[in-house]
Amino acid sequence: MTIKPVDMQVLVPRAGEVEKINRTLQGQQQTDQQIMSQSIREELQQKEQMINQMQALEQKKIEKEKEKENQENNKRKKEQSTLVSLEKTEQQKEDEQNQDNVKTGRYLDLKI
Repeated sequence: MTIKPVDMQVLVPRAGEVEKINRTLQGQQQTDQQIMSQSIREELQQKEQMINQMQALEQKKIEKEKEKENQENNKRKKEQSTLVSLEKTEQQKEDEQNQDNVKTGRYLDLKI
């Protein structure tokens, strides 16, 4: 296939136009790629923020549960200590009564 001189006169000026179109397409592709990467970055940042917020909420929930559990444990300990002290006082009272009973029935006074 040979190129005629007339065709050559038409093709040479058009080569610049073709180059210009190719550069425009490449620029458009780069711009599209940059826009896409920016949107992906923004989406990732939003997801990270959501995850951080969820973790913070979970941490607060865990702390509240631990605090509630500690309060319940403290309440139980207080109840147990009061029960133990009540049992000790009751035991002491019983011991005193037993000691009184032991003293009264220990000696027999016999008169003959």
